[in-house]
This record gives sequence, C-alpha cells and structure tokens, in this order.
Amino acid sequence: MKKIFLLPRGLNGSLNIGLKATITVILFNVCATNAFASELLNRDIDINVFKEDIAIPMTASATQSSMDDEKLRIKGEANISNVLPVMTRQVKALILELNNDCKFQVTSSDPEIEVVDNAIHIRVTSSAEIWVCTSFVKKKLIQETGTIIAAISPEVQNGALFLNLANFEVHDLSKISSTLGIEGQLKKKFRELLNDFNHDRELSQLPPVLQEHGFTYSTALLENTYRDRQTLVMEIEGPNDALTLLKIISALITD
Repeated sequence: MKKIFLLPRGLNGSLNIGLKATITVILFNVCATNAFASELLNRDIDINVFKEDIAIPMTASATQSSMDDEKLRIKGEANISNVLPVMTRQVKALILELNNDCKFQVTSSDPEIEVVDNAIHIRVTSSAEIWVCTSFVKKKLIQETGTIIAAISPEVQNGALFLNLANFEVHDLSKISSTLGIEGQLKKKFRELLNDFNHDRELSQLPPVLQEHGFTYSTALLENTYRDRQTLVMEIEGPNDALTLLKIISALITD
C-alpha cells in the first residue's frame, strides 16, 4: 500500500483526486469571489504509520478568515483514534524486545494512552527480572515492577510535521536500570520509533509540488474534540495567488 501522509484530505507522493478537487475549489473562489466558507473535504484516507495500515477520517476546510492579502490557509483535522491502538502495540513490542533469553526477562501491561495538553501520554506497568543462568544454576537475582511514562507531541519544524519525545521517565526499576541501563535503552527505542515517522518524507512532509510553490505546514497540535475524539489539527499555508495555484493544478494533473 502506498503511504499517505497527514495533510488535509490525505495526500500521497502523486497526490489524489481529493486534493485536485480541493485546490480547484480554492482557485475558483480566489479568482471569482475571493471569499468562501466551506468544508472542502470529508472522507477516510488510508495511511501506513508505525508499520501498520489504517484508515483515518480526514476533513479540510477554509473560510474567508483563512485568507489575508498574501497567505492562503487550509485547516485539516485528522481523527487519530485509530492510530492510538497501533501505538499501544508498538510501545508494548518495544518493551518486550528487551527480553534476553534467561538472563533478563520483562513483561508489559497494555499501555494506557490518552491525549492531554497537546501530547499523547503513555503509561505502562512493567515487571523485570535479572537471572544468573548457567549450565549448573538458574537463580533470580533481582525482580522489580515499575512504570514507564512517555509523552509524544507534534510540532512543525522547517515546514514539516515532527513528532517529539516530550517526556520520558522510568519509575521503580532503579536497580535493574542501573545494572542494565534499561531507561537509556528504552528511551533510545522510543526515539527510533518516532524517527521512523520524522524521516519518512511521505508521512512528515508536503508533496514536492506544494513545497516548490511555497506551501508549508504552519501549525500542528493534538486535541480531544467532539465526543472525546482524538484529533490532529493541522494548518498549511502558501501564497494567496491564482497563478501559483494554476501551476500546482497543472502539475497534479500531469503527474
């Protein structure tokens, strides 16, 4: 499945009919009336994120207040409720990867995940054991049960979406962490998971045709919206110029 990154309407490397329709509508309004207030798109998109294929409901909208003399702004809202279970499975897998045959054994609860204060907050209970394992003896040396806490927040860096590890803490695993460096290992694994997203240009960046004509992500934040739905709210902005939009449409049609 071709990856589709999070942008109003869900775009891929070659873009799709939805974006073409979006820009056509915007162009018509800019050229004809220079004023509009409408929901431009509202449908599900397919996306591959954190190694799983899922569908994300997406809307895109623009109003007259989204325009000034120089900038055109489009607001996108992606319902990420389907992403959170994927993150739950990925985080649990990261922890279980620490198992090392007999010498180090770790278990993990299903992570608790919620969106609060522009961040995805993750809380996991984990039990860890260190064993001496030889052909003559098998003995448990240390056993601890602790909590792993992390927070992931979106931001915009250089016009692209970026997932940031805003917080990471390990509690009550001090002996094992000091012996095996568990906190450092887990933090590194979390960063690698986020870097997979941040370094994937199809997920984190706008398509080249939009970048070349001056469009960028301007804001990205997480909210609990209607009926406690978890939503990634994004805004892209670019030149409020009919000729530029015509060039974009031409590129999309011939791509």
